[in-house]
Amino acid sequence: MVEIDLIKNLKKISFMIPNRLLKLQSCLFKEDSKEISEIIIYKGFSSSKTHK
Repeated sequence: MVEIDLIKNLKKISFMIPNRLLKLQSCLFKEDSKEISEIIIYKGFSSSKTHK
């Protein structure tokens, strides 16, 4: 999957540059709704602020 490889690559980059925080935001539009997603990557670890 492209998405998983992208996240893994961003984790590697954040591990090499530990004084930076990466915040990813996305929005998925469905028929009558909108789903917002937010991921933070810091020092090689990722955490979703919107989903478990």
